[in-house]
Amino acid sequence: MSEENIEEMSPSKRKMLAKLGKLPAGDQAETSTESEMAETTEDIGDIEEMSPSRRKMLAKLGKLPSDLPSKSRPSKTAAPARKTPTAAKSTATGEVHPLVSGKIKRSVKPKLEFKVERRGWLSLAFGWLAFLLGGIPAFATMILRFLFPNVLFEPPQSFKAGYPDDYTIGAIDETYKEKYGVWIGRTDKYIYALSTVCTHLGCTPNWLSGESKFKCPCHGSGFRKTGVNFEGPAPRPLERHWIGLADDGQILVDKNIKFQREKGQWESENSYLPWT
Repeated sequence: MSEENIEEMSPSKRKMLAKLGKLPAGDQAETSTESEMAETTEDIGDIEEMSPSRRKMLAKLGKLPSDLPSKSRPSKTAAPARKTPTAAKSTATGEVHPLVSGKIKRSVKPKLEFKVERRGWLSLAFGWLAFLLGGIPAFATMILRFLFPNVLFEPPQSFKAGYPDDYTIGAIDETYKEKYGVWIGRTDKYIYALSTVCTHLGCTPNWLSGESKFKCPCHGSGFRKTGVNFEGPAPRPLERHWIGLADDGQILVDKNIKFQREKGQWESENSYLPWT
């Protein structure tokens, strides 16, 4: 078999002849190499479609030709790096841009300027003046009322009622009714001081000289000139007050000491002033 015919054979046919031993030894080795290269080259199409990991494994095993173009997965295009904002000056005004050191500064709110007209200042001044003039006295009054609370000033419980001879026998004197709440009566044997408080519900009876009795306007209770009850809802006689003579000879009445007839106190000393 001539060399020209052998060279014109396809690699597969030459490989087959080499296996049968019909090719020279040199041609057989060359044919084996060429056939392997051919087979490898024929499979390039399949190899190119392989994944990079499989191709890497075949390369390690030595089953890929050295001159085979390497193919790898297309690498992902790296995203362009973000530009870090930097401070920038305006060429026109020379002002610094609000982007400093990569951080955006918050815009500063403009300061509010309050402009008060002259009339507004006057109104404000008068308002404060009125507040001070009205508030300070009121506050001072509250403090004073707290420090000095209201006290009910009552008339003195003891008083002088003139001389015994100033009173008429059988008459009721109303001189001290309004101020002290006391009637002073006189009999032919003694002088006594009666309370002006009705024993029913605390009203003030009226002295009816024409009828010679005390009559309560609230519920109609009636009392004789001595103070004994005889009509109406009053449950007991009027009360008497302590009576005596002062050092100067005047009648002295003490409202702090009371005498009740139902308790037998009208016979007590100082429940009446003996005088004839």
